[in-house]
This record gives sequence, C-alpha cells and structure tokens, in this order.
Amino acid sequence: MVSFSGSVFNFLVTSMLNITGIKGNIDSYILNHRKETSEFKAKKGYKVTFKKIEKNTRYLIFQKDTDTTIKKILYYIHGGAYIMGLSSIYYNLSYTFCNLKDDLAVVLLDYSLAPEYIHPTQINEAMDVWKELTKEFKPENIIVGGDSAGGNCAMVLVQQIANQKMNLPKAAIFISPVTDYSNSFESHFKNYQKDILFGNPKEPLTKEHHENLLKTGLNRYYVGDISVEDKKNPLISPAFGNFTTFPKSLFFVGSDEMLLDDTLIVVNKIKKENKNAEVECIVQEGMIHCYPIFTTLVSESKQAQEKIKSYILENLY
Repeated sequence: MVSFSGSVFNFLVTSMLNITGIKGNIDSYILNHRKETSEFKAKKGYKVTFKKIEKNTRYLIFQKDTDTTIKKILYYIHGGAYIMGLSSIYYNLSYTFCNLKDDLAVVLLDYSLAPEYIHPTQINEAMDVWKELTKEFKPENIIVGGDSAGGNCAMVLVQQIANQKMNLPKAAIFISPVTDYSNSFESHFKNYQKDILFGNPKEPLTKEHHENLLKTGLNRYYVGDISVEDKKNPLISPAFGNFTTFPKSLFFVGSDEMLLDDTLIVVNKIKKENKNAEVECIVQEGMIHCYPIFTTLVSESKQAQEKIKSYILENLY
C-alpha cells in the first residue's frame, strides 16, 4: 500500500506535469533548461573536487571535510535520459552517502550530454573514470551505482569490466535502470496507463503509438536513428547482455513504471545465468520512476535511501 506521503507526492508530481505543460514534452523542457556543470562551493563540513582526465572526461568527488585518507568509493552515474546534466538532487545524494564514513567518497560522473554526444561516448567516459579510480583503489573497495540512464550506463560498465576480464566492483546499486532501449518488454504496455511520468491514464498504448514513441521518444537522443534490432545491442541495452559474471546487486523499481520489466527481466537473468549471484530487488508499490532519489519527506524514498546506506556499509566495511 502506498503511504500517505507517497500518495501526496504522486499527486503533486502529476499536477505539476499537467499544469506546467511538461507532460508529454519532458525532453523539450530538459533541453531548454539544462546547464553545464560548473564549480560550486561545497556545503559546510564537506569537500567537492572537480576532476578532468584525458578525452575531457569529467567527474566530481564528494567527501567529508576531514584529514582522513579516502579508502572507499561509491561511483555513481546520474540519470536524465543522457540529455540532462547533474543537479542538486545528485549533489544532495552525494552529501548524504559520503557522510556515512570519513574515509568514504562519492564519485559522480559528469558525462557528456546527448544529442551533441551520443552512444558510446558516455559508456567510454564511464570506463575512463573506472580505470582512473582503480589506479588508486582496489575494485573490492568500490560500489558502482546509477539511476535510469545512469543505471543503464553503470550496468553496461559492469558488463564491460567482466568482458575485459578485469576485477569487478564489490557491489552494484541500480535504481529504475533503463536496460532495453528497444522498449520491447511487456510493462511498457501494461503500465502505460499507470506511469504518471511517461504514460497516459486516458488511453492504452497501441502498437502504432509504441512504434512512434521509438522514433520520437527520449531514447532517440542517445542512440540516434537506428533500427529496433540494433537497439538490442548489449552495449546499448544491457538486458540482452551476459550476466554469468556479475557482482552482488541491489535493485529498486516502482511497480507502476513502464520500465518495471527492465529491472525484473535483468534480475531474473542474473539469477538464471549466475547461480552464485546475490541479488536483491525491491519493487515498491505505486511508486514512480527513480523514486529513491527524491525527497525523504516521502516515506518510500526515505526507506530506500536508508536501505542504500546500509548496503554501502555492509559491503564496504
């Protein structure tokens, strides 16, 4: 059952989308309002370092303002359909998680944005930062995570680490990851009238409209004009990749998401292909896409963030 605060949150999100006209025009809104990441002063008690490595790959490091040597890393990749940059949502999450321990830092990838930069730019940048981090930190001291498109990037990164026979991160956290850019899973249709962000409660998703969404939806900015079959390339859609070697993982997804199956199918594949896999999946009733990253005034979001905190501590300490 959805909590009272969760119900209020869903109502406010729905109202805001309808009143502002963002509903159905999310991509236009993001493209017209996005800003490049610029340096800013950290909150009192914290340090934020801006880094740039070869090929102009950028990332930020959040840590407590102490003299303690950093020994553990949460490497997080933000969402936003690859067209939206970093925002206060991710900065606040980073402060929250690096606050757990003095020797824990949160590394945020500041990937290049589509449509100016398309696949595989962001995947390559994610790997560049991974290689940079593992020069100093052992993989067993790193957790990789991401939400939505960032969850997509994080999952492809982990698969590429495995494919290249490198040591895996200690664990991974995926929040509503996009794992199928062909949008072929059943929940796209089944949850279309429930999904308050991307669906429409007034009409079912027809085959014709689905085909149109593939051409005009958010996905086109990242992958360009390619065929449905090409979108099933595991480097784009990790659900079609290999999970025989995969780290311990924690998944979050809302029950009403069109992307519900993007999580459930991957979780089932991990369990099927990797008999020793440790995977936990939390399907939160009535919750929207990426619900854990939003305000902790919502009970479900607060519970999810507390779970993530415990998961970080259990696996890195």
